[in-house]
Amino acid sequence: MFGYIKEIKNSAKEYISFVKSLDEKAESLEQLLEETKQIGIAINDYKKSVSDIKTNKGQVKAYTQFETIIIKLKSLRKLLEQSFKESIESFTQTRSSKKAKAELEDTHENVLQAIKKTIYFYKQISWHIKHFPKAKLIDVAGLVKLVDMKDIEENDYSLTPGRYVGVAPEEEDEDFDFEQTMQEIHTELGQLNDESVKLAEIIQSNFEELGI
Repeated sequence: MFGYIKEIKNSAKEYISFVKSLDEKAESLEQLLEETKQIGIAINDYKKSVSDIKTNKGQVKAYTQFETIIIKLKSLRKLLEQSFKESIESFTQTRSSKKAKAELEDTHENVLQAIKKTIYFYKQISWHIKHFPKAKLIDVAGLVKLVDMKDIEENDYSLTPGRYVGVAPEEEDEDFDFEQTMQEIHTELGQLNDESVKLAEIIQSNFEELGI
């Protein structure tokens, strides 16, 4: 995941630099700079404290300590959305600002996707540690069932997985952030609306050239 963290730091730096070029007095800039700095410090501390990742015990410890970084990334994501919203609202509908707006959207999306990828893989690690805490294959409802020949015989020698594993219990995503999700949907909808306007202008221009 360190590759993604590096991507976050680089893309966040690019985003902050671009926002600063648009508005040096943007309220969220200082917070973004500080949070990005703190993530860098947390990563360095993490690397120093984690030395054993070959044993299961060491991997669980590394996972637990990485949670601090995940919390900071979620905080950075919220600040990023706040900053993006402020910057977007400050734009006018001139041609020059449209170009800048598109660049802002791209740099914002780069940071956001890098954060999402890091959190996604952390959740995958979390899932595996939760279901296989000792790094050994065990029964997991809906996924794994250890059986012997007697069990298979009792099921008429059927090898259909569903006969053995059962149904997995429904799990709630404790990290689901409704407000954050709605902000992301709102942002994406805005981008789609802008693209539809551009497409409509191109179509209209083509019609005019054809004399229609």
